[in-house]
Amino acid sequence: MKSRRSYEIALAAICTGLILFMLWISVVARYGTVAIYIVCSIVLMAPLTKKYYFASIFSYVASSLLAFVIVGDIFSILGFVAYFGPMTLISVIMREKKVKWFVALPIKIVIMNAVLALFYFVTRTLFVDYNAIGFNVHYSVIAIVCTILLVALDYILLYLYGFVKLRMDKVLRDE
Repeated sequence: MKSRRSYEIALAAICTGLILFMLWISVVARYGTVAIYIVCSIVLMAPLTKKYYFASIFSYVASSLLAFVIVGDIFSILGFVAYFGPMTLISVIMREKKVKWFVALPIKIVIMNAVLALFYFVTRTLFVDYNAIGFNVHYSVIAIVCTILLVALDYILLYLYGFVKLRMDKVLRDE
């Protein structure tokens, strides 16, 4: 048992370091932020492939807190902290626990729209340049379009999880 717990903690620490490094890269590069968030989500999936749920949650919390302290630009990492990290954990755990799609999908949609509303109304980091598109877009249109895109992204991440799980079964040893 002690060996398994040590292995789990080490895996969480490695994932935390990789996620923190990628979040730092997203601030330095300023381009490809969503792609970097997706890479961070894939890294976060590594402990989940072995059903190390505590290690995954620990890795997410630790990398988020350390990113706030080390990276410095809070708004640049907020996408991972508020959406990509939690949604990866929720989606993968629901998949592993075999939650039916008609139960999981509404839960995910509520979470997606809560985060979207947080970005749009509270932090004002999600915005539409009305001058560039030539007309006003109501928030409900933004919410519908973003929900569709985020559901599609969620299914892509779950597909990637299946791929990561196959690869990690060969790389990570079983206890």
